[in-house]
Amino acid sequence: MSRRISLAGVILSIALLSSGCGDGGSSVSGTVTFNNQPLEKGQINFMPADGKGNPVGGTISGGKYKVTKVPPGKCKVLVSSALSSAPVASSMGDAVKEKAKDTTVEVMPNDEGNSKEHDIASGSSTLDLAIRTAASSAPTPPKK
Repeated sequence: MSRRISLAGVILSIALLSSGCGDGGSSVSGTVTFNNQPLEKGQINFMPADGKGNPVGGTISGGKYKVTKVPPGKCKVLVSSALSSAPVASSMGDAVKEKAKDTTVEVMPNDEGNSKEHDIASGSSTLDLAIRTAASSAPTPPKK
């Protein structure tokens, strides 16, 4: 009889672990806007607020992201991007010259709505982020 109970316990443990009741983490997806526009390229990172555990992250593309294995509970969410330039053809007479055009905006950690703590639920959840340029990181207007 004890052999049957032991075998049943092993089978139940395996079933629970394979069904996601272990430390698999949560799946979080959503949108990211910066100054009311979808953030075309960037990174999103989820860091446990208590400092225990490893941060996880993913790529933002076209204003959307999906990150798996996010630890449930309070997480600090940090969005980042960097300025980049892409060549754009322009013609001057018969010659074609390349000039740089900014294709990505720069999201700073102190921008409004960034680097905030969010409650991450177990399982799958949606987290949409609206980030705005902070007054301290906004470019100063030129003097006249």
